[in-house]
Amino acid sequence: MSSDRKGASVCALWVRRNGKRSDGTPRMSFFFVEPEIYKQHKDEILRLSDSIQVNYQEHLPVGERNRGLSDAEIAQRLDLDEALVREIRVVAERDYYDIEEWQKAIEFKDKACRAFAKEGLKYVFKNRK
Repeated sequence: MSSDRKGASVCALWVRRNGKRSDGTPRMSFFFVEPEIYKQHKDEILRLSDSIQVNYQEHLPVGERNRGLSDAEIAQRLDLDEALVREIRVVAERDYYDIEEWQKAIEFKDKACRAFAKEGLKYVFKNRK
């Protein structure tokens, strides 16, 4: 972890607390992000990530498409610590979508998994020619 990156002191606290117990099991940790830092970076982090998965890009010419960036890539681009970017992204995703949207996603994934388990690849390619 680089001390010249913004948020590094906050992230260092997270790293120290995120160790393992003497029996090898992971220790529960917490991460604190200053509200000002969260507000300053949340929109840009969501925009750069794959958090909002609206595939409008399939209609763009290949040269104009951009994939979502990983947390590490976003951290490098914004000169932030990767753990800080990850925490902001996760909290921002929860702020962006209401509970009904999360429930719909769970139901969609459950239905898709059950259908794939039952029908295999023909479920994936159903109604495609």
